[in-house]
Amino acid sequence: MGPLQAAATSFREKLGEQLGIRHRRGGYRDPESQAFIESWFGKPNEKEVWRDEYETLDDARRGIGGDVDRYHHRPHGGLDHRTPLEVCRTREDLQNVAA
Repeated sequence: MGPLQAAATSFREKLGEQLGIRHRRGGYRDPESQAFIESWFGKPNEKEVWRDEYETLDDARRGIGGDVDRYHHRPHGGLDHRTPLEVCRTREDLQNVAA
């Protein structure tokens, strides 16, 4: 096992232990198994990247970062009309109560 693979394995284990996140690979050539992440990555491209031509890397970071920030602060139907940030904070609060 090389150093990068060992680091990735360690990172994945820490995500599981500390945050309860389990990594699951999507199927090979099976876009439906990765629909949510594919959709998430597609939205910034549609809304921001394809619309603007950035002069500098910093301009791109600001534009794309702003889009990601707006995503985290707007209500989503799949989250019972809560924002991703609210859901994340609720999870953190529950973990702190349990600790």
